[in-house]
Amino acid sequence: MAILGSAFRSVAARFLKLPRKKNGIRVERNVEMRTRDGVILIADRYFPKDGKPRPTVLVRSPYGRGFLLAFSAALLAERGLTVVVQSVRATDGSGGVFDPVRQERADGADAVHWVRDQPWFGGKLYLFGGSYLGFTAWAIATECPELVDGAAITVSQANFGDALLEGGGLAQFTALNWTRQMHDSITSGTSPFFGGKPVNPATFMHLPVGTMDQAAFGATESWWQDWVNRRDLADPWWRAMDFSAGVTALRAPTLLIAGWQDLFLPYQLEDLTRRLEAGLPTWITVGPWEHGGPGGLFEGQRQAIEFLSGLAHDDPRGPVERAPLRLYVQGADEWRTFDNWPPKGTSTQEYHLHGGGALREDRAPEGTGSSAYVYDPADPTPSLYGPVTMPQKSRDLSPYDHRSDVVSFTTGFLSEDLEIIGPVSVDLFVRTDNSHFDLYVALAEVNEKGTAQFVSSGYRRIEPGPLEADGSRRVTIPCWPTAWRFAVRRKLRIYVASACFPRYARNLGTGEPMATGTAMVKTRVEVLHDALHPSLVRVSHQPAGYRHPPER
Repeated sequence: MAILGSAFRSVAARFLKLPRKKNGIRVERNVEMRTRDGVILIADRYFPKDGKPRPTVLVRSPYGRGFLLAFSAALLAERGLTVVVQSVRATDGSGGVFDPVRQERADGADAVHWVRDQPWFGGKLYLFGGSYLGFTAWAIATECPELVDGAAITVSQANFGDALLEGGGLAQFTALNWTRQMHDSITSGTSPFFGGKPVNPATFMHLPVGTMDQAAFGATESWWQDWVNRRDLADPWWRAMDFSAGVTALRAPTLLIAGWQDLFLPYQLEDLTRRLEAGLPTWITVGPWEHGGPGGLFEGQRQAIEFLSGLAHDDPRGPVERAPLRLYVQGADEWRTFDNWPPKGTSTQEYHLHGGGALREDRAPEGTGSSAYVYDPADPTPSLYGPVTMPQKSRDLSPYDHRSDVVSFTTGFLSEDLEIIGPVSVDLFVRTDNSHFDLYVALAEVNEKGTAQFVSSGYRRIEPGPLEADGSRRVTIPCWPTAWRFAVRRKLRIYVASACFPRYARNLGTGEPMATGTAMVKTRVEVLHDALHPSLVRVSHQPAGYRHPPER
């Protein structure tokens, strides 16, 4: 056992903006637990120095047991809890083979029963984790929800496959960078937070996608092969990573933290809605954060520590006092609270695509109206911004204005502020010369200088299907929900393209399997916008003149 230094905890408290506690704590390192199939998993245990049985927080991580986890564990321990930080299979000293997410149900349940059998367990068990650590928490909530007394889950969701195979494609940038991160960590025995190398941008052009792991880091990785070969979420193979049942099975108080530009946001809001509709005690904060950015990372840790320590000591103060939703309105720089998602009091506003690149509230007139572009998979439309695992430098989408494979539609200057809070979606009527294509849309705010700032986006992979008599088909593209105030003298703009590369794997246009395809075919996409083909953008907005009072 070793005493964790007071200076360490002071630094942690300062970063997380938490008051310091002077209670002494200790750490027991490399504690072994044997799983039902005989694999040894390694954990560190943080606890108050008196050693008495305490309420226990379980954290299960593939990213090592140090860094921010050690900060959080120490701060929870000095608030009177025991914290177990366990490394999942094949990571940071734990045995076994790494099979991402699929292994976490059984191992998580084993860890819960092991904790409850220890003499230091104080009768209450809480879950804590973000991103992958959130998946491990939802896995436990699915397997043994009745044994959990509370959970704090940040920037994560219950069904891993939804985000990985987003829109029917592949979240390639995130998936390949994470695969390299974990491959390098496991093979070198080091934390993926330090010394990891991002994928060389040129590697994303490699074909076929099935050998992209070889191109990225010189090895074939089993889970990458599964992800690119198993393209149907209805395949029973994916069930081991679907913890949707745990969302409502977990009856205990649950805190969620999300970011408007986080890659799990829409799915996390779906988890929230299911819990609220079931009448389960749930609170969420959605801030102006990207996945892994410091703002959301520290805020998530801070709120989780306050929430779990409050539950452990039956302290009603903290998130449980406020409304279920706490949302940051981008562009207004204000926090708001609501009781439901989507918030009550909003209405749907439609902006219709018109000829000449116009975007208007009235429907397009009768007659032929269309805008066309040609998508070339050899030169795919680039990702400029969007929810991925790495914070990005710029939200400027203006370079799309100079590409021939993008069409855009823009409103006039707004005469008053427009505030949208809720879902965003786009309906497009399209006609193509190829039945295999993708659609990507991005909503932007355009300032008086003409700079287009990213607000929201959506993506769909389109498979062959029935067509209308004129050869067209209607496609609805759900976009990232948002809370955004478009200021007066700003414009709304919607961009339409057939790639957002390498955020999503490009569509080669041939219908070949993603894992093996190498041939490429160009596709001409015609976006129709007339009375018979009302292509439009749909947003949720506050009524004119209405302003919800900002949070105090």
